[in-house]
Amino acid sequence: MSTPQQRTERISLLKEVTGIEDDGTATHLLNKNAWDVQHAVQEYLSGGSGTQAPTSIPPSSSTNGHVRRRSTSPGSERRIRARQQQLMQQQREGGGGGGGGEFDDSMMMGGGEEDNAPLLGRSGSVTGGGGGAAAMEVEGGGAGRVGGGGGASSLVALPFHLAGSVLRTLLAPVRYITGSGGDGEMHDPKRAAELFIEAYEKQYHCAPNEGGGGGGGAGGARPRPRFLPLSFHEATRLAAREQKFLVVYLHAPLHEHTPSFLSQILNTDTLTSFLDDNLVVWGGSIHSADAYHTSQLLDASAFPFLALLACHDAPHLTVLEHMEGLGGDGGREGGIGVEGVLQRLTAAMARQQEVLARQEAAMRERTERIRLQEEQNREYQEALEADRKREADLAAERERVKEEEEREKKMMEEANEERERKRREAAERTMMIKARLPAEPPMGDKAALRLRLQFPHGKKMDRRFDRDDTLQVVRDFIDVSVAEAEEEGWGDGSRKLVNYSLSTPYPKRTFGEEEVGKTLAEVGLHSADTIYIQDLDA
Repeated sequence: MSTPQQRTERISLLKEVTGIEDDGTATHLLNKNAWDVQHAVQEYLSGGSGTQAPTSIPPSSSTNGHVRRRSTSPGSERRIRARQQQLMQQQREGGGGGGGGEFDDSMMMGGGEEDNAPLLGRSGSVTGGGGGAAAMEVEGGGAGRVGGGGGASSLVALPFHLAGSVLRTLLAPVRYITGSGGDGEMHDPKRAAELFIEAYEKQYHCAPNEGGGGGGGAGGARPRPRFLPLSFHEATRLAAREQKFLVVYLHAPLHEHTPSFLSQILNTDTLTSFLDDNLVVWGGSIHSADAYHTSQLLDASAFPFLALLACHDAPHLTVLEHMEGLGGDGGREGGIGVEGVLQRLTAAMARQQEVLARQEAAMRERTERIRLQEEQNREYQEALEADRKREADLAAERERVKEEEEREKKMMEEANEERERKRREAAERTMMIKARLPAEPPMGDKAALRLRLQFPHGKKMDRRFDRDDTLQVVRDFIDVSVAEAEEEGWGDGSRKLVNYSLSTPYPKRTFGEEEVGKTLAEVGLHSADTIYIQDLDA
């Protein structure tokens, strides 16, 4: 069901094509034909609407902003009207060389080998046709028949069949927009590409190069590029995978320069060999949805249109070169000829190769810079790790030294404590010994013995003892004297006298442990005797 906006657009289109001025008449005619513009036009021209058909068909104009005027040029429309009048005149004069026949009312792709080839032709021969190519059916639509024999009904119906054929040609882009196509093939991009290739070969008697090395197509036909039977999107993906440039040809069947462009440029051995050997080629008729949207994407403003694309990862495309309004005549404006097309294509490819080379060099430089940076980072990390390890080793060494110092300090403290404890014990013992040591007898005491004590370090000390004192008293005096000597600092300081023995030189005698309890008289000591003190630990 069409929307009010679509109905308004179709009413305007019908009025512009048929010349109807009344909106009510146009609305009534579209209602009768389920809002199908083509059927409404055909009914109007055949007299079904009850009004007089116009004597001429006005050129179509763009509708709803989707059909561009460049799809049909004024020159092609003039040629269509001129051909229509020529065929009608031939019918009036006697049947057009064949006495009436069957006319093909399908849309024509354009001329064949000649630039002035007719856009409308007969399925058989046409008098004065002069080498025109066969017609190609693009959107469908049955062929109208003109009865043989040249009767009055045939003469009356012929202009309307011809008008319908012309209108179908002019309205071919409109049928896609309004959705009134027949079988919907042109809405399937892949099927549209296949139909385009089939119609292209049939219309222009061409075929792909055998072996890709030039020399014409198969069976003596003219060469043509190896168009991909794919949608435009699939063609870009294929070109990206194969890392090749993509050439896009947008075919405008009704354009007046299309036949000369194809015969003198695109379908030549030189260009087809170059395209097949170096590039990927995709083509499509702008009357198909895929090619129409491609023309919008590439902003095509004139035809014939040829573009060179660099296909990156989807959906990125780069238009390297585009050529619009091309024609076979190198002398006219836009007609650069096959050498000009080749030159522009090769120049664009060379520029892109330079860009790619610069990008690759920049990529290598960036990769090298990244590698150097990563190497520097790795070396920095290794140096940092070495510093961390060295710092950790130093910290461990400092910790070990600290622990050693603390252990030594503790040992010294323990040793000092032990010495202090021994000193205190020795001091206590000395005090006990000193407390029990008898007082020295006074001078002149007849019972006293004066003994000389000679210490190991050479110091001599005289002291009086009572005859009845034991050797233990002498030893106690020596211990007290040694302790006091250490405190006063008169000892040698090298060794403390702990274990020692007592002896006399004359008579030579050493007093043992068993004699410490005997008195001095009992061991035979006399006054003025010398007692040597010998250090047993020395």
